[in-house]
Amino acid sequence: MIKPILALSSLMMTGSLMAGTAPAPYTAPAPAPAPVSLLNYNTIEIGWVHSEWDTSLLDSSDGASASISYSPVQHFYLTAGGAWESVDVAEESADLWRANAGLGGYVSIGGNVDFVAEAGAVFYGFDNARSGSEDDASAYARPHFRGRWGGFEAQVGAVWSNLDITNEWAGFARFYVAVMENVDLSAGISAGSEEYTINAGVRFRY
Repeated sequence: MIKPILALSSLMMTGSLMAGTAPAPYTAPAPAPAPVSLLNYNTIEIGWVHSEWDTSLLDSSDGASASISYSPVQHFYLTAGGAWESVDVAEESADLWRANAGLGGYVSIGGNVDFVAEAGAVFYGFDNARSGSEDDASAYARPHFRGRWGGFEAQVGAVWSNLDITNEWAGFARFYVAVMENVDLSAGISAGSEEYTINAGVRFRY
């Protein structure tokens, strides 16, 4: 009688040990979070613009510009802006204005460098000239890179639009230098086949 009891106890202990060494259920590792951008996409910028036109109809122009950008969530931002310039046209002047509104997305490709893709609608008007007025609208695309190193930021890329006044790709570069905690001085240039524009101003980060 004792031998069967001992044998049964041995089997129960062996089963208990085998159950205790069963492998734990597999749990897939959580995906790594996307890198957080160190750049600020909540900005307001105002400045002066000067354009030189490579056409017999337009000479040069000077004016002002303003833009705003707001990022409600990580990796996306909303933007809007506009510019007005007084342009020389055959011994007279006319008003040239542009406006845009768009949506942008950005992804960090390094601790301080982002790739940015922006697209939206752009409008322009040519008014108060003796030859008459002209208005046009188009979609636009603005792929570019942004990088920030301490108090210095650079943006380099291109803009495409299909307006009568441009109808082209134009490359651009903009540079910012911090002069206060949330204030930068800015300068930049854009150039296409029909004109080039330089700008300077101030940007507020909020």
